[in-house]
Amino acid sequence: MLDLLKRFVRQEEGLEMVEWAIVAVLITSAGAITMLGIGRNVDTRFIDVLMTLRRANLG
Repeated sequence: MLDLLKRFVRQEEGLEMVEWAIVAVLITSAGAITMLGIGRNVDTRFIDVLMTLRRANLG
C-alpha cells in the first residue's frame, strides 16, 4: 500500500491532483471561516433588533 502511495505521489498527475486537493481545502477553509464570522455578526444584529423592539413595546 505504501509503495502504491509513493508511486502515486511521484507521478506528475498525482502531484497535480494533490495540489488541487490542497487548493480545494484552502478555499473550503476560507469559506467556512467567513461564514462563521458572518453568522456571528447576523446573530448579534438580530439580538440588537429584538432588544430594541422589546424596549419599544415596554415604553
